[in-house]
Amino acid sequence: MTTLRLAPLVLAGLTASAQKTPPFEPDYQYHLGDLAIPRAHAAEPVRSAFSLEAALRHLDEAALIWTRQAQCVSCHTSGTYLLVRPQFPAGLGAPAEEVRDFFISVLDRYDSKPPEWFTSFNPAQVIYTAAGLAEYDARIRRALSPATDRALRNMLSVQLPSGSWSSATCWPPLESSAYHAATIAARAIAVAPGWLADLRDETGRDRISRLIGYLRGPNAQHDYDHVSVLWTAGVWPDLLPSARRRELVSMVRSRQNRDGGWSLRAFARPEQWGDGNRATRLRAEPEADRSASDAHMTGLAVLALAANGARPGDPAIRRAIAWLKSNQRESGRWWTRSLNTDKWNFITFSATAYAALAIATCGRQ
Repeated sequence: MTTLRLAPLVLAGLTASAQKTPPFEPDYQYHLGDLAIPRAHAAEPVRSAFSLEAALRHLDEAALIWTRQAQCVSCHTSGTYLLVRPQFPAGLGAPAEEVRDFFISVLDRYDSKPPEWFTSFNPAQVIYTAAGLAEYDARIRRALSPATDRALRNMLSVQLPSGSWSSATCWPPLESSAYHAATIAARAIAVAPGWLADLRDETGRDRISRLIGYLRGPNAQHDYDHVSVLWTAGVWPDLLPSARRRELVSMVRSRQNRDGGWSLRAFARPEQWGDGNRATRLRAEPEADRSASDAHMTGLAVLALAANGARPGDPAIRRAIAWLKSNQRESGRWWTRSLNTDKWNFITFSATAYAALAIATCGRQ
């Protein structure tokens, strides 16, 4: 690949009308036919023994249900799935190919619609589509596919002059911050095999320079964004100056709880999540809940530290892995309370993905 031809702005995420919102079922979190995953709740019993296989089975089944039923690339489920699942060691199996095939079909859907079809636009779906396909190429195919090249070009074609992308504010922490979206876009560019090194197009290079400048600037919405960019810097070492990476590593380490975990709510003030409309709800939570360790943040913190040089024997990593192994639930997932609503708690999917990958990366011995 030698040239990046940027398409005009006729690409977008699926409109709300194109998605098939799953019906809410009080007894289930994901449910379609014979595939059923029970509702996520804090009272779900802890497993008697940690099982990575149970975690992966949960991720695979939930992603398949969501893909078949919702028919969209969502940050909280299918987007996280194809971003994270390819990163597990080969001996633990490959991601469900059906999910990757759906991502490719989404690219076709973008191209087949007339401009007037795009009455709403959520670039996060374009970004997560590119990131998932890039991770699949990097870890499974080990070569760049035409689909990933196409997805990356689509992603850059809708970049804003600022270097970031427009962002919804609906589902923090994953779909609520332009900065977070930019960190995932940067990860997609960094991991796609040979894509950045082979890029010669001046327009494309300029857009990537803007992205780097944006991520280096004072644009993060909260410290959760800083953890996300730190994780991405682990696969793109030149993304941040070394001194800045050290500062962020120190910040993450300083937030670790005594029990070995981290708390998502410790990385932003209530009004900083999304557009701030969850602040009243979050402030009403008991103090013990706001400071308690959770699997989403603990898994992500371990991944960010490990990507920046922390070894499995590091005391902070060992304590975190011990916390994760002792807090897996019977279903195979990990619990984290949603920042948004207690109805679905879809954040347990990313919690499980991050926790399981952290253990696979740092805690299998």
